[in-house]
Amino acid sequence: MYSILPSDAKERKAIPLASGVLDYFTQALIEVAKVSFEGNNQHNPGEPLHWARGKSQDHADTMLRHFTERGTLDVDKMRHSAKMVWRALAILQLEMEAEGYPIARGAVETKKPPVETQEAEVGLPEIKYVPTNKEKLSDFVYTNSTGQIPCGEDYRSDSSGHY
Repeated sequence: MYSILPSDAKERKAIPLASGVLDYFTQALIEVAKVSFEGNNQHNPGEPLHWARGKSQDHADTMLRHFTERGTLDVDKMRHSAKMVWRALAILQLEMEAEGYPIARGAVETKKPPVETQEAEVGLPEIKYVPTNKEKLSDFVYTNSTGQIPCGEDYRSDSSGHY
């Protein structure tokens, strides 16, 4: 049986999950658990609790949106700060998995959304969302007439600096 923790006792002692995380942040983690529960009800109504990875993948932008409203409640009466922490944990989990750590047991890979073409404004190149096969923080790249550009990179269509 595979364990996500080291087999060496000394190495395991250096990962104090209870005394170094849960005991420090008990109430905060309870709030994050509430976000998980309500998020599952929103994105997977009637299904057992799980992280449906193909839904709501804009973790960094959403995390920072919640950060800007920290200390307040969202429209669903959930704390923005708890939603921010959930997104930060999602980012960290995806980073770790991209480095070869196992997929979290509560995560369910879902089908990526289909390629969608957005109507381009006059004079702008057509831009499509295309899923990649790489495990990265962003599962999408943009494509335009010049090829694929990973999200977050500059995709200026010409040297004029216009997008």
